[in-house]
Amino acid sequence: MKFEISFILPGYNVVNYVRDCIESILRQPIQNIEIIYVDDVSTDHTADVVREMALKDNRIKLVEHSQNKGSYAARNTGMQLAQGKWIIFLDPDDILSPNFGQSLGAFLNDSTVNLITYDYESFNDGEDLPKVSHAKNPVEVLEIKQLLQRKDFAWLKLIRTSWLRKTEINFHEGKTMWDILFHWQICIKAEKAIYIKENLIWYRQRSTASSYRNDWYRAEGFSVMDKLREFLVNSSQLKIYEHEFTVKELNLFYDIISAFWGTKNLVNKAHLEFISRATLKHWQVITQTSALNKEKNDYFVTFLRPKFIPWNIKFLFQNLRCITRLKIRLLRKKFK
Repeated sequence: MKFEISFILPGYNVVNYVRDCIESILRQPIQNIEIIYVDDVSTDHTADVVREMALKDNRIKLVEHSQNKGSYAARNTGMQLAQGKWIIFLDPDDILSPNFGQSLGAFLNDSTVNLITYDYESFNDGEDLPKVSHAKNPVEVLEIKQLLQRKDFAWLKLIRTSWLRKTEINFHEGKTMWDILFHWQICIKAEKAIYIKENLIWYRQRSTASSYRNDWYRAEGFSVMDKLREFLVNSSQLKIYEHEFTVKELNLFYDIISAFWGTKNLVNKAHLEFISRATLKHWQVITQTSALNKEKNDYFVTFLRPKFIPWNIKFLFQNLRCITRLKIRLLRKKFK
């Protein structure tokens, strides 16, 4: 049987959330679907809940890993089994907006589109769900550079399955932040992508989620960007998207380093990781973009700290334009 959409849910210990997630899928107007829940050896009763739901609805399928491999491996397992024309990787603690099926339905038969992106709305665990919007929202065809600037969460994409398999793109089976690599690979290869300006996913924020960890686990982001750079070099794309890549790298490095504030040894370790990768291009983006952008002055707070003095001096005299811009910025402050 050929389904319209395959929903891939990689899960570990989400017994309190998985039922709500699956029910939000089943309530959609698109009924020709399959839900593949891949359990990554949960130690609670998550698999039992899904098994019970599957007995009542044969569109729900439970797949159980024999050993814990992480969410990215679980997504790959689901991708291999998917029989739908379209595929979405949905975290099982999130909820589909009631508008999801209706808003996407008009594009499912467009054979020219390989990728559909949309927005999300956050809510804290334990709070009421967001309100449903009934406003008509614009649809845009996005160029690659516009796509790259979108949020890189895997669950913000509806992807044509046959096209995804032709690209041979899958998830790197690491611990965290590998959505970034997948996002860039998908966006660069997308022949046609559309963006629906509507919150179609309700994203549950949980204090116990891995994204809130502040130990060295988060520093895997350095390896993610190394792998992304390797992909861009090997595909001869680095020169084309070097600015976008550098901005993304600085944003991610800032997030990593700022997560370690208060833990001196981790901050110092993260500084060394950044300095080992720093280039003149990083300096140019920091001084030319951030200096004149109030929203990005956090770069200065992070990367112009005393420990970066040798790095700053290394590039300062190679880029006179940066010095000029910094002088202009200081003069503006002086005469305000």
